[in-house]
Amino acid sequence: MQFSRPLGRQGQGPGPFAFLGFDHYWGKTLNGGWTIKRKTQGKRRRRFLSGIHAGGQKNRHLNIVEQYQTLKRKRRGHYQYYGVRGNFKMLEVAYEHTERVGKRWLSRRSSKPRLNWEQWVGRWQAICPLPKPRIVHAF
Repeated sequence: MQFSRPLGRQGQGPGPFAFLGFDHYWGKTLNGGWTIKRKTQGKRRRRFLSGIHAGGQKNRHLNIVEQYQTLKRKRRGHYQYYGVRGNFKMLEVAYEHTERVGKRWLSRRSSKPRLNWEQWVGRWQAICPLPKPRIVHAF
């Protein structure tokens, strides 16, 4: 497969390709040069997000601390693999999705009125702070 530097200023070169769960493509640096960039492959991102959703649904009967530990492990593993430079936006998408899914499935455990987002985040972050997205690999 040819994946050479794009020719000219417009960047008419080879298209992106998928390898090891990442889409590799050519992008511009701040100085105007070309560099290879990576982002999480859409298929892999959807698989992770749907797995978080299914896990929340399946384990909503468990203790909150057990749910927290499971969600924390899954999120940390995702950050360890996909935490490469240039992929922070995709890590933020995973972070926001797990926050929403956590609120949804924990809210469904009770017949009491649901909390609004600010109340829920305040209580949840005080009890179980989940890891924030971060870049692990700088290559």
